[in-house]
Amino acid sequence: DIFVAIWAAVHNPMTYGFTEKNVNKVQNGLAKLIVDGTEGESLSKFSVTADSSSSSGGSSSEQKKLYIPGHLLDYVFSRLKTWVNSAYHARDEPEDTDYIIIDPKEMQQMDASTREALKKRVGGITPVDKTTGVEQLST
Repeated sequence: DIFVAIWAAVHNPMTYGFTEKNVNKVQNGLAKLIVDGTEGESLSKFSVTADSSSSSGGSSSEQKKLYIPGHLLDYVFSRLKTWVNSAYHARDEPEDTDYIIIDPKEMQQMDASTREALKKRVGGITPVDKTTGVEQLST
């Protein structure tokens, strides 16, 4: 459910633009909806500012709660912003694009110009030409 909620939030017209403000707005809105599945109580661990309305426009009491098992709550809260960022990147990635993910250890072994080109990619994600397998570092 949480990943569906994130995906819906990054497609919401109110939070569509990939900005730090919108990432925080989505993160805060979702954090308000997370409930300990074992306790049944809301456990927002993020400060919510006055302009941080919930990610889908309604009040949190009107929205479906996201029940997370108690033993996973710390993990979910620690990864929420990363998941929101990843959803924005996935949404904006062209369809049918093959890609590779470069391990940071592998990047250290590359020449400086290749390493700089890869640093511009978020998380070392690089599109690959489907027919030739050539990495498209400049796209």
